[in-house]
Amino acid sequence: MWLKLSNVHKVSAKRADGSTFYYFYAWRGGPRLCHENGKPLVENDSPDSFVDALERARQDQKRPARNTISWLIEKFKESQDWEDLKPRTRKDHLKHFKVIKEEFGTSSLLKAEAQGSRGAFKNWRASMAHAPKVADNHWSSLSRLFTFAVDQEYMSRNPCANAGKLYKGNRADKWWSPSEIQRFRALASPQIDLAMLIAISTGQRQGDILSLLWSQYNGTHLTVHQSKTGKIVKVLCAPDLKTTIDKLPRRSTHILISEDKKPWSQSGFSASWRRTTKRAGIVDRTFHDLRGTFVMMALRNKQKIEDIALITGHSLSDLRTLEKHYMGWDQAAADDVILAFNQNKI
Repeated sequence: MWLKLSNVHKVSAKRADGSTFYYFYAWRGGPRLCHENGKPLVENDSPDSFVDALERARQDQKRPARNTISWLIEKFKESQDWEDLKPRTRKDHLKHFKVIKEEFGTSSLLKAEAQGSRGAFKNWRASMAHAPKVADNHWSSLSRLFTFAVDQEYMSRNPCANAGKLYKGNRADKWWSPSEIQRFRALASPQIDLAMLIAISTGQRQGDILSLLWSQYNGTHLTVHQSKTGKIVKVLCAPDLKTTIDKLPRRSTHILISEDKKPWSQSGFSASWRRTTKRAGIVDRTFHDLRGTFVMMALRNKQKIEDIALITGHSLSDLRTLEKHYMGWDQAAADDVILAFNQNKI
């Protein structure tokens, strides 16, 4: 029966006594066919044993070789560490892992941790230097993978640890001016305008704002589940925001919905936001810059950075950086100094 199975390759050999026996392989050049316990198949084994062994060989062919980077990716995806990641983080990692597998998938973990490997990995990152953010994101995924490997004792070191970033951009001084906010809101659809109003009134991240449910609004406060920090904060709604939300019809479980009355997708919202900024003639301003705008307005109103952090979820070091930029940027405050000086001149 086994002779009729496709892909079984039979190779004869001689024993010391001159008798002939056979080795059986899954296709020519394939792995040797064995039972589940690893014992090689022999000619007298049942046809079912050959069928099962062939199927195992086919499945093994689909699996990455053990102790390679591709194998490590699969182990990471099977781990609790992976389950603990946010869905968006897992999605980003999967995108980066695809590129990593194409470049390093067959490389062994022994080679990855060997002396000199760090330089090779940095050369790979440098090949993407034309898009530094993309390069940093791929590097971050690779480093996270190696961190898992070290924790599980598959590797002795992470060759990507503490390598810094290629992207040097800083948007700490990119704030929306009152005139830009006014121009944007004048042209925005009601749905996009509401997103703008919530952002400048609460200082929350885009994803957390888009995911707001009606059950998170109690008539005075919005309870925000901050996906990045894991914190839950209650933000008081300023009068104009409260009035706007109270007038909204509840057509969905979500407060923010698109024109077709469905919760926004990340890509759909981003596309609508970009179109509105373009129509308003606003350049070099992003939705994320509204968080800095909120912080700037709070600082102008003499709020303490420790209190601001309770709302926005910023680290104190990030807020102190924003404060430094704000103090150098506040033209109105600088003008007041000159005006006061001139009024009191003798």
